[in-house]
Amino acid sequence: MNGANAVDPTNEYGYGHISFGGNDRAMELWRGLTKEDVVITLGFDAGEYSLNLAKIPAGHVYHFTDLRDAYGHKGGEFRHRCAHEYRQVRGDIGLVLEEILPRLATTCTDRPHTPAAPESLNSREVTRETRPGTVDFMEFYERIDRMWRPGSIGFDDVCIAYKDRQYATQRPNPNIPFWTTHDGSAMGGGFGLAVGAKVANPDLHTFLFTGDGCFRLFGGALADAAALDLRVFVVNNEVYGIVDKGLEVIIPDVARKNYHAKLPHIDFCKAAEAHGWDAVRVAPDLSNLADVMDRAYERTGRSLLVDLPVDADQILGLNPRLLNLTTKTYL
Repeated sequence: MNGANAVDPTNEYGYGHISFGGNDRAMELWRGLTKEDVVITLGFDAGEYSLNLAKIPAGHVYHFTDLRDAYGHKGGEFRHRCAHEYRQVRGDIGLVLEEILPRLATTCTDRPHTPAAPESLNSREVTRETRPGTVDFMEFYERIDRMWRPGSIGFDDVCIAYKDRQYATQRPNPNIPFWTTHDGSAMGGGFGLAVGAKVANPDLHTFLFTGDGCFRLFGGALADAAALDLRVFVVNNEVYGIVDKGLEVIIPDVARKNYHAKLPHIDFCKAAEAHGWDAVRVAPDLSNLADVMDRAYERTGRSLLVDLPVDADQILGLNPRLLNLTTKTYL
């Protein structure tokens, strides 16, 4: 998810994201890897969110990295996450590519025909029926992706936003890189990232997408960030969404009331205003979304909270980690 910020969205071979919130077409390619294939990685995230604890089945994996202690490594390597040959090149990735790419251009002249990626990278039919008073979350992401302006930076907190955004938008947006600490899984941590980014560079239009569950872990700090010009969207589905939908798969025979995933209603606009923030609620039909975004890009000197009502039963990005989570594992 973080590495996607380096990909040109106009690249005709760009298939978007794999695994957690991954696109359907990209996942078809990923699942089709065999010993006859080569995988080249710029950086390597072999955590459970990315590989789902599985080994890459390709015959050769080339790993370019500038890190010695990457997340989930063994002895600085990820050989244990590869089924066959593994080679690592450690150093400045940019300098290495400057040396390699010109050589590939002169030696790899017989490139086999590779079809360009289709315009739409998804094949699943996502329901557009949502409960009264909530937005069509798919349409929300599709619309807002056309509204981002240069000089923006975004963060996805540990909520459904960090699997749904990349599924709905499919390709990165050049106007706004998005970051997440998905492997850390620290709910509410996105707020700290957004505060840090804004303090480091006040000129950035800084956006955070967080959940109503995450909000409970940083809500008491709103007053301290009221004058930072932050823009915080609260994905409000009144449930711990990833828990609620995950337990349907992991423990399907347990009654839903025992999930303890339901969240009491909070009027987030009133809560924000009480802490010195401006606040607005997105209309269920998205009729005010353009106005909300215009307001978000104003320099007011006050932070803005946006209440985004969502239906937890509208499933966008998928969570392949659930395939490994059972009552018989340590997870």
